[in-house]
Amino acid sequence: MITNINSVSTQKQLTLKVIGVGGAGCSSSERLAALLPNFVDVLNLDKHIKTEKHIENAELLYLPLAGVDRSETDQLQSQYLKLAGRVRSFAQGADVILILAGLGRGMGSVVAPLVADTARESGALTISSVNMPFEFEGRIRIQAASTALKRLRNISDTVLVTKNDELCNPYGDRVPVREALEDADRDMTNIVQDVLNVLSASENCVKQVKRNLVGCDKSSVVSAVATGLHAGRSAALQALTDSSMTPTVTKNVLLHVQGGIGFSVGQADEAFSVVRQIVGPDTEIQMSTQRELAYGPNVRVTALLIGNDSKSGAEPARVNRFNDLSSQSSLLIYENLTPVRRRAPILLPTG
Repeated sequence: MITNINSVSTQKQLTLKVIGVGGAGCSSSERLAALLPNFVDVLNLDKHIKTEKHIENAELLYLPLAGVDRSETDQLQSQYLKLAGRVRSFAQGADVILILAGLGRGMGSVVAPLVADTARESGALTISSVNMPFEFEGRIRIQAASTALKRLRNISDTVLVTKNDELCNPYGDRVPVREALEDADRDMTNIVQDVLNVLSASENCVKQVKRNLVGCDKSSVVSAVATGLHAGRSAALQALTDSSMTPTVTKNVLLHVQGGIGFSVGQADEAFSVVRQIVGPDTEIQMSTQRELAYGPNVRVTALLIGNDSKSGAEPARVNRFNDLSSQSSLLIYENLTPVRRRAPILLPTG
């Protein structure tokens, strides 16, 4: 199923609320709130009162650690139970709730799954965005992060995962940690905005996505940007490069393709064709498109992949399809690899 939406003006205005958990999550909520084009309500939870200095208009819930007779995990769980009602009140009225946290330490690993559980009670689409610890932080923190990630995937509607090691060394070069995290927050802002654009297509889109997510073992959001004649194809391939982010059996895909002044129907069709060949013929794909001059020459492809990992035998076939596809020089949108334009491309209308 293909749904063409040329939207900046959408049929439904969605309400997004952001919850930052722990030091890393609160810092990310500050940067993301500043980058989003519209004002969003922000709630921060931390065991350090200094978090209050981060965002002036954000509500802060303080979870102090006092006793030494109980473990940090027990204390945090106990403190959260006292404050769960305030989180529940904050979540009311939201269409989408974004939870930001760094896993591996107490606040992220212990409290983030509890927050996700409370957020889902509100009926909002609950998206958790987490950072996995650096390898040098040690086996204990990595194991704690992996355990928390499994819990979040069982509770949240979908989870976005950022691996710190890959984030700070994406091209084999040294990248300052702070700069890398700021870049990651900018990417997250774009993804969140893309997801909101897709979900705003109709009154029932959020409900439909939530229904599709019920019973799914795994879902993820992938995104990439490319420039050039075959930018749609290139961005789709880049977005789906990491096979670990794609469910073995993909049931539904929400695909959002956006571009600037040169964004054409052919580029959108290329992106759709790549996704179709990777996820297979039985997957329902809903595609929306958006053209804004501000995007310039770039084409961005964002896909919400909904599925499960129940058929382990299907993975090699999916990977082979991707390898075969990525080795092709071009999809047959144009006759020549370096096309000679005899007429102007068919451009998508602006929103």
